[in-house]
Amino acid sequence: MYAGQRFIIFHPKELPDDFNYEFQADFKEGFLETDDQVPINYLHFKTDTIYRGTVLYFHGNSYNLQRWGHVHQDFTSRGFDVFMIDYRAYGKSEGKISEEKMYADARMAYDFLLQKQIAPEKIVIYGRSLGAAVASQLATEVPANQLILESPFNNIRSLFLDQVIILWLPFSMSFHFRNDLNIPKVKYPVTIMHGTEDRIVPYRNAQRLTDKLQAKDRFITIENGGHKNLSQFGLFQQTLDRILLPIPVIEEVIPQPEPELIPVPD
Repeated sequence: MYAGQRFIIFHPKELPDDFNYEFQADFKEGFLETDDQVPINYLHFKTDTIYRGTVLYFHGNSYNLQRWGHVHQDFTSRGFDVFMIDYRAYGKSEGKISEEKMYADARMAYDFLLQKQIAPEKIVIYGRSLGAAVASQLATEVPANQLILESPFNNIRSLFLDQVIILWLPFSMSFHFRNDLNIPKVKYPVTIMHGTEDRIVPYRNAQRLTDKLQAKDRFITIENGGHKNLSQFGLFQQTLDRILLPIPVIEEVIPQPEPELIPVPD
């Protein structure tokens, strides 16, 4: 188990450089370059309704953006653009998997949105499963409108203990991903959504995070929800409506013509 931690936690699937993403949506593909010259692939989906903000989305531990890009529909339909990156070694992103580099690359993605003149109060940080730990760590460092975590775990060590059903591990973990330490440090609202029938991240593991929440935060239990199907439940969609739709829209400003100057006679 100690030697295999990396292979248990991460399940990337590479894509060739000439792979063409296919989505029935308006999107742009590009690359961000890290300080150590590693290209990180991103997708930027555009809403076709009045713009409310941008969801900075961090996906789960498997596959790549071709699989995860479809989740944009939950947000673009509500007036949000969606910006998501593939972690190092996933999809077209290069480099080697590293917890510290995942955090650094997440910050790079956030800073890129700021460079695009997206105000922090219009950024919603969203993390799913493994991506929840990336999202929660970023949220301890930067301002945003809110943090949303879908199917998060307490921390990797406690998840290992729950999955193998033992009382202790006779070794240290190479990876940590401490949602339990990050969440109390977040200064804006945190919403957690988790299903009671999750077989990947047991519900009891996520429940430990309830002790870390503050009065501004909420933990949403989705009865019979699994690890991969929460968006199919009405409560999930209702929760997104409740926490996203109050964000005010940005009305398009239409330039007005300059008034015609009428010469005044001497």
